[in-house]
Amino acid sequence: MRPTKFLGRIALFAISTFYNGAPRMGLLVARLLLLSVVVAWLEGCGGGGNSGTSQTPNPPDSTPNPPAQGTPDLRQQKLLSDTELGTPPIASAAGLTPPSADEQAWLQENHFPIRSIVYDADFSDLSFLSNELEGKRIVQLGESSHGSGEFSAVKVRIIKYLHESLGFNVIAMESSLSGCHIQDKALDTAAPPPRTGIACAFTVWDTEDLNELARYIRATRQTAQPLRLAGFDIQDSSGFDSSDTAMAWISPILDRIDPDLTNAARSAIIDTASDSRLLRACSRANQSTCPAFDGHAATSYQRLQETTQRLLALVEETPLDSPDRQEIVFAWLTVETLSGRLRNFRSFLQDAAAYAEIRDPLMAGNITRLAEFAYPNEKIIVWAHNLHISNHFPDPRGNQPMGSYLRAQWGDRLSSVGIFMLRGASALNGRSTLAVERPLQGSLESYAYSLRLGAMYLRIPRADAPGAGDDWLHRQIRFYNWGAYEERDVLAGSYDGLIIVDRSTLPPYN
Repeated sequence: MRPTKFLGRIALFAISTFYNGAPRMGLLVARLLLLSVVVAWLEGCGGGGNSGTSQTPNPPDSTPNPPAQGTPDLRQQKLLSDTELGTPPIASAAGLTPPSADEQAWLQENHFPIRSIVYDADFSDLSFLSNELEGKRIVQLGESSHGSGEFSAVKVRIIKYLHESLGFNVIAMESSLSGCHIQDKALDTAAPPPRTGIACAFTVWDTEDLNELARYIRATRQTAQPLRLAGFDIQDSSGFDSSDTAMAWISPILDRIDPDLTNAARSAIIDTASDSRLLRACSRANQSTCPAFDGHAATSYQRLQETTQRLLALVEETPLDSPDRQEIVFAWLTVETLSGRLRNFRSFLQDAAAYAEIRDPLMAGNITRLAEFAYPNEKIIVWAHNLHISNHFPDPRGNQPMGSYLRAQWGDRLSSVGIFMLRGASALNGRSTLAVERPLQGSLESYAYSLRLGAMYLRIPRADAPGAGDDWLHRQIRFYNWGAYEERDVLAGSYDGLIIVDRSTLPPYN
């Protein structure tokens, strides 16, 4: 991995982990690291690749790609024809070598046009997903950037299709587990205000497209097949995570069963909030240690473990058909998550790259617990970044992403779909604009560009078929995260399918 690439991931995920509405304890570090990325990039810093081979840095374009004339409008309330879905050339891609004849034939046979990213009166263009997702219990929908309006829109449309046609009844966001459960309960009783969407989520998703998702979830509550909202992150992400809000739904359940356990849960939640404030203060002071927290950390972790064990015991003794069981499960998961939250906060002070070591396996565990305990009879859609849902994480420390743990747990019952872009722009988590870089020679983007479609799904075979034109998916290949940061990985080892959107634009923020 090039140093620029590794630092870039740290910087972007530091911002992703600790920005809008979440703890901000890594933001200064992230900005400094991002500056070091730019400096190293401009200096042409090289280094070892994932395969042990050296890589030549790709210099970024000095300006974004100019607006293309005739780019398909994927937000029309209709399905676009083949002609309407065609895309204009990317000027800076003029020198790309086209795929070989075998590769081009394979691409033609294994792609499916997506003819709209918003139209929900006709899902016929998504019907291929019925075969692609047969037998799947969990489907992960990724995104190479949290700041693309097209990504969010197409995911919302796919969620509607999966819910209405394939029986996926839970959407789990890369946001607070407890906070999204509280919002899910609120959606049972009241419609969200017009300009409020998935309010439990990080504010990177405070957009009109997520408003539509919230309206859709609410509308399903009037049907025999409600779509439930969940979260799986160990971090807090919104005002739904306040101590008072959490206890407002936990207390009534536990008070009827064991008031002493209510007090233990309350102490765990309030004490963790206090400890989080201490850690944030240490971050603002740019400290790598935090004596105010470290002096009692062992005691805090021990109390959390004891309360978690008591709540788990209550889950295990509660009958499966009890009307209280699901709420008890969420009370247990809420408290269990707190220990991971503190460990993640604390490790980030000392090591900005530690998020993958702590956060990803715990998020994977939360998804599995949602599937096994909270929604044992439902199929689940996961909404997260590509770097979380992938099966590999090119990390020199050997850390693995959330998707690798889920693959080990769920095997062929898991499907992971990465989403990428070819041109335009997206927003970083602070809403600053990042231009999409030109496709690289022999990259994922160059193969996708050869099809010249506004949006499409590309099937990824798990096994290589030599000579069939799919070898490029089974060897290490270049691609972009966030549309600008070069990665290398074996795509067939990380994803079951890809969605490529030709043009990305900034999200329509609330």
